[in-house]
Amino acid sequence: MADDEDDPESTIVRHGKAAFSFTEMGKFVRELEARPLDRLLDDLPGLLELPEAKYALVSLAIGKRMRKSQEDRTALEPQLRALLRVGPPAVKKRCEDLLKPVA
Repeated sequence: MADDEDDPESTIVRHGKAAFSFTEMGKFVRELEARPLDRLLDDLPGLLELPEAKYALVSLAIGKRMRKSQEDRTALEPQLRALLRVGPPAVKKRCEDLLKPVA
């Protein structure tokens, strides 16, 4: 098994991929909500590439953080805009959706 330093995926991205039960998915969402902002920014590219069902959880948690905290919104928006420019098509679409203003 590779060391964490050799593994390009963060622990939270691996947890997201491995979450199959409701309990695991709930734990994953709570981890996202509590993730320190600097680590969340580092994890964002991998989180945006998760399969659709897992990404839906990411979208809910990140959207909530952006609505509740101006600090989180201010930090996340530039990262999302950067990924919007250079990411693969699916990631670009997800970035666009997260950047849409909430009505």
